[in-house]
This record gives sequence, C-alpha cells and structure tokens, in this order.
Amino acid sequence: MIYAVVGTDLNLRKTVSAKRVARGQVHGRINEDNYHELPLVVFSASLFETAPKVYVLEEVVKLAPNDTVLHELFEGMKNSIHHFYIDEPFADAATKKLLKEYALEYYDAVEVKEREEFPRAFVYALSKRDKKTAWLEFVKLRDQDAEKTHGLFLWQIKKMRDEGATAYSKEELATYNELLVDMFHRAHRGEVSLITELEKFVLML
Repeated sequence: MIYAVVGTDLNLRKTVSAKRVARGQVHGRINEDNYHELPLVVFSASLFETAPKVYVLEEVVKLAPNDTVLHELFEGMKNSIHHFYIDEPFADAATKKLLKEYALEYYDAVEVKEREEFPRAFVYALSKRDKKTAWLEFVKLRDQDAEKTHGLFLWQIKKMRDEGATAYSKEELATYNELLVDMFHRAHRGEVSLITELEKFVLML
C-alpha cells in the first residue's frame, strides 16, 4: 500500500506523520544511500512475510533507472502488505501525477500562500557571493522559523539558476539545491538541526 505526501507545509506533514505512527514503528527508510534495497523490500514481501511493516521512502522517484522499473516498483508497492510512505516534498508535476495514480492516500502539502522572499540586502550579497555581508544578513533571520528560511533558500537558489547568476556555475547551484533537499530530510529524521545546517550552508557559499 502506498501513502504519498508532496510539499513542505509543516502542519499537514505533521498530520501525515501522526497517521503513519498509528500504523506502527518505521521498519526502514529508503533514500539515495540505500535505494538498491528497495526491490528486495518490495518483491520479497509476498514470498516470505505475512506481517505488514512501515517503510518511509525519501525522494525515490528520481532514482529509478527508467519508467519501466519505476512502474514495476510502484505496482509492487501498491499490492504489497507493507505500508510505503513516499515523501516527495519537492515533487514536480510528473511525480505528482504518478503518486496520485498509485497511492491509496495522497496528501498535497504544497504551500499556497503568497511567495515570500529574502530581504534585498541578503539577496544582493548572495548574488555577488559576498560571504561576509551574506552572513551578517543571515544572522538577522536566524530567529524566524527554520523551515520557512529553508524554503526561502530553495526558492532563491532556483531563481539564481533560472536567471543565470554569474557568480556561480550551474553545477554549483545544482549541488546547493541537492544539499538543501538532503538537510531537509535529515532534519526531519532528527539527525541534524535545520537552522545549524543552514548556518553551515551560508558559510560554505
């Protein structure tokens, strides 16, 4: 069985987490580091296991080598005795369509509020790669909600990629985007502090 959540709205994500907890302890998490284990988890269940388990899959859609494999995995999860919670906070339109097709429960946690942006002084410092000014401006933002700040970083990196920021290469901006996504998941697993990771991120730019 598949349960899918997209988006970063904190309140709705907490609701989904509560429902997941009600189904039992998380038996395993699948992400980029151990994606190779997913086929075994999916297809061995029908052969050897009789008790349902809970698995959390973090941004696995993009990891499938091709569409055929992807649909085979989703078909297997859909018909499995296990509960697969697929977390795609930054899903694109194609991923959302796929999840809606296969998920028993689909949660749209995409925030629809008006897009906020960083203060202009911080944006300017980032665009010019002025680390000192960027840090001083970031310090002013540390007291606000960490997830809100994280979302602003994702938005700003996307804008810089779309607008072709001259102080950064496309490869650097792609790497920064991956780092932001990774820290989001690690923070939600309780492995790191999101605000601390954001501080490191600013100092690294």
